[in-house]
Amino acid sequence: MLRVHNVSMHYGTKKALEGVTFEVERGRLVGLLGPNGAGKTTLIRILAGLVVPRTGEVHFGGATNLGYVPFGERCFYLRNTGLDNLLFFGALRALRPPRLHARVELLLHEFGLEGMAAKPVMTYSSGERQRLNLARALLTMPEILLCDEPTANLDVYNSEAVHNYLRGIAQKGTTVLISSHDLQEVERLCSEVIILHQGSVLTHESLDDLRRKYARPLVELRFSKSVDRSRLAAVFPDSVVMVTPTMATVLTELPLVTVANLAAQASEGFLTGAFNREATLDELFRLVIAAQEDGAA
Repeated sequence: MLRVHNVSMHYGTKKALEGVTFEVERGRLVGLLGPNGAGKTTLIRILAGLVVPRTGEVHFGGATNLGYVPFGERCFYLRNTGLDNLLFFGALRALRPPRLHARVELLLHEFGLEGMAAKPVMTYSSGERQRLNLARALLTMPEILLCDEPTANLDVYNSEAVHNYLRGIAQKGTTVLISSHDLQEVERLCSEVIILHQGSVLTHESLDDLRRKYARPLVELRFSKSVDRSRLAAVFPDSVVMVTPTMATVLTELPLVTVANLAAQASEGFLTGAFNREATLDELFRLVIAAQEDGAA
């Protein structure tokens, strides 16, 4: 079990994390979500041992073998080949031949890099470097895998291959924590989410529980021109309202016809459609954030 208790991190007067506490069971795929600046990368780096928190404790439940997939491509010797990089980092993690060579060969195959293995990393595309990044993190078959945007720069085909690989290792007992801005990816891959906002945990629960919590009807409104959120919020004072330029979603118990009439008045007649539907994870995420901001206002 991964246990994080009361972790805080400040950069000068800026609070990157404040009192972060959660637990993750063995073999779970967990999405770490939050707006830009919420503290996701800082938290991942603390868990990876790269940053020492100001306060708090992290316990790995006896696990001593961690893997870390950082965001970006700054984790290789670019003039060396992909094969040499994996052999080097495997040796640093105390892997020895013949196990080291067998593991590297397997990962090159798993991530479709066999044809690139003898080429310098500087010649790799962004997607190929990301696959090499994943392979490096998995050299030691980690008990806990920390991923910061693991499918960045990958096409749909390779993203799905990575998803299948992560599902497979989770089924074998590896705990996988994924920080991602791709909420569709998290919805397909993860069974539970941790949502950070302004450095604190807003919620940690399963996707099913999150949907039940916001089980009130979600009304999607479409407009022929931009609508100001404050005008809609004024006519739905007890509801959570989210607005994009020509679309809004309202979490409300009001009948659909009533919502449509109020929205038409608030938009001065520019409403073009209204209907009920189930919220996506992206909308559930924004509902959690909007509810927090409305409550703090």
